[in-house]
Amino acid sequence: MPLSSAAEEPFARQAIEFIYIGSLSADLGFEALLRVRQQACYLGIEHCLQACDQAMLAWLQAGEGEAERQGRQQQQEEGAGPSAGPSAAEPRVLQAYNCHALFPEPGTSPDAASFQPVRSALAKQLVSHFGDTVAALTRRDLYRQLLQLPAVAVRELLAADDFGTDNEDSVFLMLACWLEANKGEEGVSAATRAELCGLVRLHRLRPLYLNFVLHSYKPFSVVSRVELGYLTRYAGAEEHERTHLLQLDGKRRLSPWYCSPARRQVVPEGGRTVEWSISREQLEQGLRDMVEDKQPVQLRACMGASAAAVGAGGGKAGTRMMSDGGLWWVRLVLDPATPETAGVYTGLTVPRQLGKVQGVVGLSNVQLAVHSWAQGQRETGWMAMFPIVGTTPVGGGGRGWGNTVTLLPAAASAGGQGGTAAGVEAAVAAQLARWSKWLHEGKLTGTVTFLRS
Repeated sequence: MPLSSAAEEPFARQAIEFIYIGSLSADLGFEALLRVRQQACYLGIEHCLQACDQAMLAWLQAGEGEAERQGRQQQQEEGAGPSAGPSAAEPRVLQAYNCHALFPEPGTSPDAASFQPVRSALAKQLVSHFGDTVAALTRRDLYRQLLQLPAVAVRELLAADDFGTDNEDSVFLMLACWLEANKGEEGVSAATRAELCGLVRLHRLRPLYLNFVLHSYKPFSVVSRVELGYLTRYAGAEEHERTHLLQLDGKRRLSPWYCSPARRQVVPEGGRTVEWSISREQLEQGLRDMVEDKQPVQLRACMGASAAAVGAGGGKAGTRMMSDGGLWWVRLVLDPATPETAGVYTGLTVPRQLGKVQGVVGLSNVQLAVHSWAQGQRETGWMAMFPIVGTTPVGGGGRGWGNTVTLLPAAASAGGQGGTAAGVEAAVAAQLARWSKWLHEGKLTGTVTFLRS
């Protein structure tokens, strides 16, 4: 029989042997099974084709749970730092998608319909592997894998109702990160980019993305000014008005931009809580800078295992967390004008993958807390809830509360003159002593809680 190349011969032999022995070699991997399946389809060996599908499904099933195991392993290795490389073999579902060029395509391959159960199993396991946007943009191993996905796999994630998120803004950001990472020499075709953008549920975007990001993000230029105006009107309309708007336009009625259910919500009813910390050494250095320079000092909190993988790098690595499509931070402000208190602030920056976004946005649905300690027991020493009056610049501004963390009274003998090194150190030691009820095991800690939006 004619073959396209000599490389096809072993797979053709496997298909022909199946006629005589009725089984496939037990050591065939996913790619090999796809190639045997191609030959079985060409030769019309239907039972071999079915056997290949069953073998692929069994191969995939054997890899279930790999994401969960890798997640536990990543948490154990968190101390290795942001540059730590992958420590586990590539999950089977990702290995399978690496062979996507061999998948039978509907409309061009006669065996595409019979391959659908395998496609469905792949999509289900892919969604299970990544879980949700928060995990995909926070865990370093998942983020690396996300950026390396082929477009066909990204399409499955975007189309899945069960792919979880805090809100649609984070889905938009996830796609933007993938597009940024895959804009090399080959890049992503305009048709593929338009298809993927068409799967984002734009009517579910929050004001930050709908009013600012969508206007300026170039890959979404597929959304015309007229369409953007219609979207904005639709997103802000009451349900009866939405129904009326869609009745006027049958095409929009079928578009995920307008008609798509909410994705699986991953934020618990009580909110998603992230812990932050500032080390005693960091606080001491901040106090020293404040005493020496007689200027306010800002200290960035560390987010630990919740630090975002997206946007990580440079001096900001580990100091920002991902939520609601933005990178959030917490800062402690020390002011020499008010040495008896400190201020606590939070805010968000737009990830660089979205380009320059200008505008202002109100912070809401965020609870900020600082821990204090009494007899070894943790207490909520201070807590406040957004919204607060006013807005913050999208480009990196924040809002918060000054003079909120009240320190212990200064010791009667505290002092020290800032003119000498000894005087500076004495002043720093005296000021650090006032933080004793806020420090525990060498650090200041607190939480940020993001409520459902």
